[in-house]
Amino acid sequence: MAIKTKETKHLYLLLTKTASIFSRIIAFIMGDKYTHSAIALDKKLEKMYSFGRKRIHNPFLGGFTEERINYGVYLFSPYVPCVVLELDVTDEQYENVKKDLDYFVANKKMYKYNYRTIYNHLFSSYHKSKYRFACSEFVYYILQKNNVLDFNLPIAAVRPQTFLDKLPDKIIYKGNLHKYRSFLYMLNQAYADKAKA
Repeated sequence: MAIKTKETKHLYLLLTKTASIFSRIIAFIMGDKYTHSAIALDKKLEKMYSFGRKRIHNPFLGGFTEERINYGVYLFSPYVPCVVLELDVTDEQYENVKKDLDYFVANKKMYKYNYRTIYNHLFSSYHKSKYRFACSEFVYYILQKNNVLDFNLPIAAVRPQTFLDKLPDKIIYKGNLHKYRSFLYMLNQAYADKAKA
């Protein structure tokens, strides 16, 4: 469940299902609609943080990643199904999350991708290495550490789909990732027109 806080700022979670082979394998095995998750500090998703492939064409070289909508695996397909979630946080939580993300950026060479994640979910074996994360494990770790979310689950038990299942009321967008910023622009225009009326 989400921990209620004084709402002053927001964090954003992006859930996607790309056209990569690895994403298709995860979707087939787990039966999930979304297979990747990332966290962002701004609504436009200018920069997102996660764990995944470090090189576009090599799914077996994984670690901490800084992602952008128009770069990397998101360019494999003109249509990338996605969901964007907006989480309410306090100023203190926001700044602490930012500090944690900055720490991972500065120390990214220490961390690797957790390739045991599929095995963990299939056999409910939630072993977690200190320096290895899957995308959803990382996102949940950051949020739980800063008292933004607590699903009462082991970190290794959280999948991208878990965020959607647990937080359906936090959805602000569902559709093609490549049209998300157009959606925001139209939304802002609608607010501006309403303010002028």
